[in-house]
Amino acid sequence: MTIGYNLADTIKNFYCNIGVDISALYFDPNYDGLEDYIIINNETRTAFGTFASYYKEKIVRWNIPLEEHIKQAKVAGIDPFFGEEAVLAARFCSANRVPFVTVDLKYDNEICRNASVIAVSSEYIQDNYADYCNEEGKNRLLQKYMENTNALVIFTGGSGIILYCRNGKIKKVPSYKVNVVSTLGAGDTFKAGCIYGLLQSWEDDKIVRFAAACAAVACTRFPLPLYPPKLEEVLELTERRN
Repeated sequence: MTIGYNLADTIKNFYCNIGVDISALYFDPNYDGLEDYIIINNETRTAFGTFASYYKEKIVRWNIPLEEHIKQAKVAGIDPFFGEEAVLAARFCSANRVPFVTVDLKYDNEICRNASVIAVSSEYIQDNYADYCNEEGKNRLLQKYMENTNALVIFTGGSGIILYCRNGKIKKVPSYKVNVVSTLGAGDTFKAGCIYGLLQSWEDDKIVRFAAACAAVACTRFPLPLYPPKLEEVLELTERRN
C-alpha cells in the first residue's frame, strides 16, 4: 500500500509498538494520502473524503503481490477490490496451498473459486443482487455460490440473521445483540475472525460464531483501531450465547 505524507508519521507511530510489520508499505513524499471524515450514528454512517478515489485513480497505489511473501503465510486475507492484483494474490495462494478468506465478491469471480471462506455483506447483496434480498432469495443465492466454490460462504446479515453453508445444508444463526456505538470496521473485524478461525483449524460452525462475536464486540466501541476486540472479550460473548 502507498501511504501519503499527510499521515505517514501518524501511521508509523501507531504501529511501531504493537508488533505489526509495516515494512512493505511505501511512503510516497509526493502523495498527500487518504483522509475521510465519517459521520456515525450507531448503525449508520456517511463518509466524506478521498477513499473511493483510491480505486479510481489511474495510478496503482498498492503493492504487486509477491509469491515468496504468500508462501510464508499460514492463512491469507484477500480483498477483491484491488482488481488484477487481488486475483494474482489468490492464484499464488492456490498454487502454494495457502487457505484464504475473502469478502464481498460475485459468485462467478475467479477469487471465489479457490477461497476457503467468503463473507458477503447484506449491503453487497443489496447493491449487486437486488432480487435476492429476502431470506428465500438469499437461500437461492447461496446455492449459486455453492455451485462455484467449495468455500464456507457466509451472508453476514448485519444485526439480523447470519446464513452460511459449505457443500450442504444451509444453516442460520442470529447475530449477537450488543449496544452498537459504531459499525465502522465491523466487516473487516468479521474477516479477521474468520482468518483466526482458519488458523485454529476450527469447524465451520465455530468459525461463524467466533467471527460474528468479533464483529459484535467491534460495534461496541469507537474508534476501533484504538480499542480493538480482545480475544477474551470475544470468547466471553460466545460463551454467553452458548
